Amino acid sequence: MEDYNPNDDISAWFGQTTVHPVGLAVVIALAIATLLIPRRWAFAPLVLLSCFLPVAQRVVIFNFDFDFPRLLIVAAMLRFLIRGEFKKLDWNSIDKCFLWFAVISFFAFIWVHGDSISLTRRLGWMLDVVGFYFVFRLVFMRSVDVKDVVLVLAIASIPVAIVFAVEYSTHRNLFSVFGSVPPVTWIRGGRLRCQGPFVHPIIAGCFWGSLVPVFASLWFCGGRWRMWSLVSVSSAMVIVLATNSSTSIMAVIFGAIALLAFPLRNSMRVVCWTALLLAIALHAVMKAPVWHLLARATVFDASTGWHRYFVIDQAIRHFGDWFLVGIPDTNSWGVWDITNGYVWVAIEGGFFALAMFMGMIWKSYRRVGDECRRFGKDPVGSHMAWSLGCTLFVHCTNFLGVSYFGQARMLWYLTIALIASMGPRGVVPAGSPARAAAVARGPAPRAFPRAWGRRAARKAAPSPAPPGRPPSAPGGAKLP
Repeated sequence: MEDYNPNDDISAWFGQTTVHPVGLAVVIALAIATLLIPRRWAFAPLVLLSCFLPVAQRVVIFNFDFDFPRLLIVAAMLRFLIRGEFKKLDWNSIDKCFLWFAVISFFAFIWVHGDSISLTRRLGWMLDVVGFYFVFRLVFMRSVDVKDVVLVLAIASIPVAIVFAVEYSTHRNLFSVFGSVPPVTWIRGGRLRCQGPFVHPIIAGCFWGSLVPVFASLWFCGGRWRMWSLVSVSSAMVIVLATNSSTSIMAVIFGAIALLAFPLRNSMRVVCWTALLLAIALHAVMKAPVWHLLARATVFDASTGWHRYFVIDQAIRHFGDWFLVGIPDTNSWGVWDITNGYVWVAIEGGFFALAMFMGMIWKSYRRVGDECRRFGKDPVGSHMAWSLGCTLFVHCTNFLGVSYFGQARMLWYLTIALIASMGPRGVVPAGSPARAAAVARGPAPRAFPRAWGRRAARKAAPSPAPPGRPPSAPGGAKLP
């Protein structure tokens, strides 16, 4: 299958109901679990479904595709509604940038394309993006342990690594029965490109490669967490190596560099300005633009580094084409495969959508820096907060070589939601002093209408003592 293109299998499954009995049983079980399990674990069904089931599994209702992750998003919303868990969201700058990005991208896309098919597609995109982000935000916003999230992903990495090892040895993909993935493993440049249940080998590699920093950070939690750190990092590396993708390998390298920069966490402003000035200096002395370095950033001979450079170069040269609301297609540029996440946002939403997207990333980095300073010398909290920043950094470097789709989109918004939820009453790691202080403070007070507050106050007030009986002090002692 040297000339196989994974995108051919993906597009063939849109617009038609595809339900395998096993897939149906899995999604029903996970939907029930979403409704019943404790709130702190309500994120787990979405994560597990994305790790183990191809995106071809879907139900089409009135020309609307409801793939199984979308069904779980609906189940999560029902859970919040039925159980009264729609608490007041503490909006922050990350949430606002995200919402503006989603709204601008939605209306810009509709304006440019202007047909019913485009509206249907964008509504599905909106359900994915807004659904993933706010489901995770609602779960994480009240003292959720970040190690719980990492533990679920670490446990999932073990069977996924076994699946990829089996595919690498047999050249057969066991998940092909569910659709959208080939039965025979794709070969490119003489190398196997395993993908398991994921929509593309690069997506699989970027998914697990970006998780290496948070898996490695479990080591600093001590005890049994060190075993989980070794097992999960090893599993992620098996998956990354089985994909044989330059982007995946570079994700692990960039993640390792970011982790090693932990001692510089209080000097990141200097580091960022130094990197920017270095890029400007290189741009001034190089014969080609500085982004031409991407053409040389390859690991395997069959990598398409030059194409990644070309996509960025053409987007900059045709800035006026997409500036306001994006552009319907890039065929006039000589570009058909948009292998860049930032360019993809630009051509679908224009400059303002890209600005909100970049603002969301910038605000997320600032939140990580604030949390690292808040934890100070606390090794558990500071390393876990820093590892989330490292994962965010890996995603940002991945966007230079691929635009996320399929399962990677879930992980991207999971990462942003975790960072947006960090704080004294939000996502803090167990075992740290900050976590102990948050638990001691208890949950944040819930806002009720004024009349409800008066009724609650009357119920909480002590009842008057019966006539002739002296009132009692707390503990049963009689007052004189």
